[in-house]
Amino acid sequence: MTFQLPSLHQPLYLKDKLREGDGYLHSDKEVRGILEPNDRRDEFEFGYLASESRALVCLKITVGRRTDGLGVWSAMVFVVGELAGSGVLALPLGLVNTGYSGIAIMVLSAVASAVSGSMLSKCWLVMRERNPEAFIGGQLTSAYPTIGEYAWGKPMRGIGLCAATATAVAIVIIIASMIRDKTQHPDRKATIDTPTFESFFLGFGAILFSFGGVNLFPTVQQDMREPTKFPYVSYLSFGVLLAMYLPVSAMAFFLYGDELTANMLQQLPNDWLRATAEAILTLHLLTAFIIILNPWSQDVESVLKIPPTFGWRRCLVRTLLVGLCLFTAESIPHFGGLLDFIGGTSVTMLSFVVPCVMYLRICSRESEWYEHKIPVWHKAMCIFIIVLGIGGGAATTFSSLKELTSPSTFVPPCYINMTAAEGL
Repeated sequence: MTFQLPSLHQPLYLKDKLREGDGYLHSDKEVRGILEPNDRRDEFEFGYLASESRALVCLKITVGRRTDGLGVWSAMVFVVGELAGSGVLALPLGLVNTGYSGIAIMVLSAVASAVSGSMLSKCWLVMRERNPEAFIGGQLTSAYPTIGEYAWGKPMRGIGLCAATATAVAIVIIIASMIRDKTQHPDRKATIDTPTFESFFLGFGAILFSFGGVNLFPTVQQDMREPTKFPYVSYLSFGVLLAMYLPVSAMAFFLYGDELTANMLQQLPNDWLRATAEAILTLHLLTAFIIILNPWSQDVESVLKIPPTFGWRRCLVRTLLVGLCLFTAESIPHFGGLLDFIGGTSVTMLSFVVPCVMYLRICSRESEWYEHKIPVWHKAMCIFIIVLGIGGGAATTFSSLKELTSPSTFVPPCYINMTAAEGL
């Protein structure tokens, strides 16, 4: 027996009780299904199946597709705009520290990040299937922590486009500056030393940092018209990122070698090309900073129970968070050592290890309604990324801590000793 419900003026959520009569059916078993927060719930079909002492309700939902969300390409631009930037400055030194193998490590890191991002997006989809009630009434402001809690228990398109475009233009200018520098000094030959254990993993941390940021993906995925297509966004984004990073890093590696510093812009000739690149990268950082800071700001506002509307409390909280970031940057003025440490700790765990672990745990969990079998090659790839992340991250953390705690690193920040800080 099939019932066709008339159009509903009020949304019928899965948590609502279904009653027999007037087209409604009752079931003592919780109904599961896939619901998007902005879907139109106009037509519902309920199939009734009698089975001994229990009645099961089969729910088929006919919904309208979202028209206001991100597409695959716009989501990719958004992701690239968030991820690209500081990696352009730090990756060349990472290649110097890792040697010729650094090029292969860059490619491997890009592939591993793309796979981790794809796995994380699948975790979000599986959680949405099995727990649709978590998505009713709006989007999740803490998508990544929510996925983690489920695994273990308890509209800024213009900004994204600006950030991605600024980085791409800056890379072109940097390459042009290096080519010009080479033509003016044709006899210059780069010196490339053999990497040591410590230098190799410092470079490894810089590379991991440059390909981090996967934890932002569920937030972007929620804004898509078709969230199931986010794996394409992940692979396309890191493909574009690799195409941006690899040429400028390899050219700087072979042109300057051991002369490179943590910020490769300091190696370029001090002319209008360098000034233009610095200005454009500053534009990127200002726009990407908004994207990066937003999820953290929303988490803090949620804890403090601040309404998600414009008001003095939101302005105050976000101003304090920006001030905290500025204080941290001034307190640890050595960019390279801090970057390597973050790359070996939080970035490694959040972007490589945790997404794969959550994917294996969530998809292997038994469910009454939705079963997801993990292919063998998925398991093998996840295990490889987990081992690579834990092993490389531990070694990188050790090397970066050793560098950060060395006497030469401890320089008083500017708010304590302005004269000493000027010598950086």
